[in-house]
Amino acid sequence: MAAKRALTDRQKQILDFIEEMINVSGLPPTIREIGRKFDISSTNGVRSILDALEVKGYIRRQKLLRAVSNWSNGR
Repeated sequence: MAAKRALTDRQKQILDFIEEMINVSGLPPTIREIGRKFDISSTNGVRSILDALEVKGYIRRQKLLRAVSNWSNGR
C-alpha cells in the first residue's frame, strides 16, 4: 500500500476531531459541526478540507448524512 500524503495542520486538526467524535458518540460530526468547531463559516470551506482528506486517503465519504469513515484505524 502506498504511503498517505502528508496533512496540513488544519487537516490534521479536523481529522482528529472526526476521530474523537466517532469515539465519543459513534457518529462522525456533521459539516456544520466541523465548521462551528473550527470557526469555518462556509460549508464549502469544510467540504474542501474533507475533499482533501478523502483524496489523501484518510477518510471515505458517501453521499449520506454523517457518512464519513476513517480509514486510518480500519473503520
